[in-house]
Amino acid sequence: MKKPSKKLDLFISEAPESENLTGSAGSPKKIRKGVMRGNKEQISLTFPPEMISKIDEAADDLGISRSAWISMTISIALKKIGTSGS
Repeated sequence: MKKPSKKLDLFISEAPESENLTGSAGSPKKIRKGVMRGNKEQISLTFPPEMISKIDEAADDLGISRSAWISMTISIALKKIGTSGS
C-alpha cells in the first residue's frame, strides 16, 4: 500500500474536522471503518457457508448468539497470543 503524500497530509490537517483525522502531533491517525454502536465498533466479516454453520452450531451449544461466540473466541485467541482482547 502506498503511503499518502505530504500534500494529502497537509490537505487533511487544514480541513475543518482535521482534529478527528490527525493524531496529537498532526500526523495522520488510522481512520476507523466500522460503525460505532455504543462503546463497540460494528464490522463486517465474510465466512464460507460451511464455517457459518459450524459457528452457529457452536454458539447454539453454548446458548449464545453468533456474534457473542465470535467475540468470545477471538478474545480467547488474543489472550493466548498475549494481546488484550478487551
